Amino acid sequence: MAEIAKGNKVEEKDMAAALMELAITIHRVFFKRTPTPLPINQFSVLCALYDEGTLGMHELADLLMMSKQQLTTIVEKLVKLGYVKKTERENDHRYIDIDMTEAGKTFAEDFKAKLREHMKEQFTHLTLADHDTIMASTATLMKVLAHMNATREHDGK
Repeated sequence: MAEIAKGNKVEEKDMAAALMELAITIHRVFFKRTPTPLPINQFSVLCALYDEGTLGMHELADLLMMSKQQLTTIVEKLVKLGYVKKTERENDHRYIDIDMTEAGKTFAEDFKAKLREHMKEQFTHLTLADHDTIMASTATLMKVLAHMNATREHDGK
């Protein structure tokens, strides 16, 4: 089955379109309606650092799938806000590590809590069956995405 899906461009395109539609819908339902004190790209950087810890600029750019130039602009804004700090690596000054400050950690935790509450409000209108469907679908999707990620890392991509 994996061989058939891998070689079938029509199915891959449909799957890509379906996942893109899902991502856009989730963004529209949950995130677009939530007032954010930071642009989403800046918040994405904070979330990545919160989850992963200190990262180099190249690692962070790769993780967020953005150019180093774009990331540099975002990081500079976050430095000015006091949410992140840049540090040269001791063993190689060409590399810059990015880490969250305590203010950045507090900001990320507070906003994540507000976002969770906003999302919970959206769920109050669901039936128990809808809730169970979303939980099962999410578990399945996370399992498949984890497998895809592990395969990609194994292949060195």
